[in-house]
Amino acid sequence: MFRRPLATTTALVALASAAITLVGAPTTDAATGLEGFDAGLLIHDSQMYGSQVASSMTDAQIQAFLESKGARCEGGADGSDCLKDARFDTATMAATKWCVGAYQAARGERASTIIGKVARACQVSPKVLLVMLQKEQSLVSTTNPTARAYEKAMGFRCPDAAPCEPQYAGFFRQVYNAASRLQQYRGQPDSFSFRNGQTVDIQYKYGTSCGSKRVTIRSAGTAALYNYTPYTPNAAALAAGGGTGDSCSSYGNRNFFRFHSLWFGRPNTALAPATQTPSAPATPNASAGGVPIVGGSLTRIFGADRYATAVAVARAAGLSTRTIHVASGESFADGLTMGALAGREKSALLLVRKDSVPTSTADYIRQNRPTTIRIAGETGAVSDEVAGELSRLAAGARIERLGGSNRYETSARIAAKHPGDTNLVLVTDGTNFPDALVAGAAAAHLEEAVLLVQHGAVHPSVAAELRRLDPWEVDVIGGTWSEADTDAMSTAANDARVKVIAGPDRYLTAARVASTFWSPGVRDLTVATGADFADAMTAAPLVAAKDAPMLLARPGCIEAGSGVDLQNSRRTVLGGSAVVPDAHATRACR
Repeated sequence: MFRRPLATTTALVALASAAITLVGAPTTDAATGLEGFDAGLLIHDSQMYGSQVASSMTDAQIQAFLESKGARCEGGADGSDCLKDARFDTATMAATKWCVGAYQAARGERASTIIGKVARACQVSPKVLLVMLQKEQSLVSTTNPTARAYEKAMGFRCPDAAPCEPQYAGFFRQVYNAASRLQQYRGQPDSFSFRNGQTVDIQYKYGTSCGSKRVTIRSAGTAALYNYTPYTPNAAALAAGGGTGDSCSSYGNRNFFRFHSLWFGRPNTALAPATQTPSAPATPNASAGGVPIVGGSLTRIFGADRYATAVAVARAAGLSTRTIHVASGESFADGLTMGALAGREKSALLLVRKDSVPTSTADYIRQNRPTTIRIAGETGAVSDEVAGELSRLAAGARIERLGGSNRYETSARIAAKHPGDTNLVLVTDGTNFPDALVAGAAAAHLEEAVLLVQHGAVHPSVAAELRRLDPWEVDVIGGTWSEADTDAMSTAANDARVKVIAGPDRYLTAARVASTFWSPGVRDLTVATGADFADAMTAAPLVAAKDAPMLLARPGCIEAGSGVDLQNSRRTVLGGSAVVPDAHATRACR
């Protein structure tokens, strides 16, 4: 999509509220904000995606930020309000694959509230949304806002010389749909031009003979920014700082990096976890919907990112390292089905990128030297180069791939490691990460296989594996399934009984799974956020090792089924307090 160059120089204004936490060290080059610019790493994924960064600014902090940046704005010539003062009616948006939280409509919501609510619903940094509003329409700092600028606020599906597509026009729909698309770029990379790990020529400018730059894209967030604005700044654009380069210059991604650096610190450094000091249980209140958990204990397992968290989980669980299981950290499906196998064997499950091995993963493998490394997925998920590097790190470990042409076939290949002739097989929707997270953890506890299914048909490879496993019962975790769906599963499993274990939402589904597969009075619990898979996707071996069911914390409290003793529980929380706040982990839903 073509972007009009934006070369406005914006002064750095002091933040109005000291409560706004800067991510990373602010640049020392206040004149440009381009110190450390890297075309291959415009933003680190920890600063773009996930529940921790999505909650990095409260609505009040966003409002204070807008007031500081728009201090000189008194309104537009056409009567439009400044962004700090603007209010908009919003629409209810149900949770989706890309925005896992629902958005509740309201009349006359502040722009700051919309930004915060969208960030949390779509698990995208509010700082990224603020920077995009600035780079697209200068809405954060302008002294002359216009109705046209609000209509095209994020530049999403809005040609420069024509109106936006009607369904995307207006401030709320621009912010929401742009945030959703940023998640889609990450979750469905093969549908777009730029992907993490890809080496590609990126043009300096649209429709010219200005040439291109060879770039290796090193984060999903960077790929998302190039899919959104598919140009990279040339040397003249970078040398100009906030000004104008030459006739071959483009400015969108330069300005994204620049504004983020000036306002919040360099975007291409890893987000450090917050200091963890569990607070005392809060006093009950109606809005939290829960009561304090007054007994038991709470510990946290987390790292700087999902890769380091996976290593921390393996260390905390004391897992075997003779065989190490590895999956992509860039999508949930392979990791969650591989987790069931790793949990059954009480061995570690680690994460890699498609084309690189993160330092934390490399260090763990180098230190433990497994004799076998099993990789979930084919080369589209984990490249042969990464497989070779893993073998070298382990001084020649045998590499075993368990992969297929899609997530369903991969789940069947992984399940094939189970000896078969079993009483029970778990299946779950291959597009729903919270249910897959809970199903994989339960399968690890039960030492059974888990398979991914889809509505409308059982994938042939999954059907074949169900026949081989020959279970007495197939338990479907989560979702609403038609009689035709369950009949197809039963037929594939040699006429096995099929039972659906599900609640009205992901949180109550997890609670029902815990009540179904664990003994009454269970006190050791594993707690994860239901809003993102990153920190919990390697938890299945921990669940199996500690015999601790997986529960999901909703905003305000933990949902626990009957037979779970939350009041005297020993809770192991996956993720820092920015991912699962203490206020959520220390309250039981009513």
